Amino acid sequence: DCKDKSGPICTFVDLPGYGFAKLSKTEQDGISRFLRDYFLARGALKLVFLLVDSRRERNLLDEDMFSFLVDHGVSVAIVAAKIDKLSSREATNALGSIRTHFGELVREATSRCAHQEGFKEEDDASAVDDMNFGDTEQGVGAFPVEVPVIPFSSVTGQGKSELWKVVRDNMITTAS
Repeated sequence: DCKDKSGPICTFVDLPGYGFAKLSKTEQDGISRFLRDYFLARGALKLVFLLVDSRRERNLLDEDMFSFLVDHGVSVAIVAAKIDKLSSREATNALGSIRTHFGELVREATSRCAHQEGFKEEDDASAVDDMNFGDTEQGVGAFPVEVPVIPFSSVTGQGKSELWKVVRDNMITTAS
């Protein structure tokens, strides 16, 4: 918990990973269902940090969870973990790939939402980009222009201040 004079102002919850752990497909699916139910039941949930291994290709479970969160209006930031295990060039390439990949998932979510709102492919793309979808029955909110991607190392501490900045910025945004 983070606290101020009046008490807790935010809580951090570490949820089980499911990506490259040695779990069967059935166990991974069970964890994924648990996480989806958990996120839907948390009305106060404002931000999720999705940790991805910067050394590995994206996996379907991460993609599905990211899309689920975006579709339900939850702010998501990507934490590119183990960045210290890569050379400078490898890190630059990995971060670019992560930004591109998750950015494309946001564009797909925007397209799905625009379609639900009655926009057609031939409609002006800038009108779709400028839409603030608000809260709909499906829970879809406004989409971020760019997904925050934080290069992070628990060994060196790289990314710690950037991570805290995202937390602070999100708390300020959601409080207003």
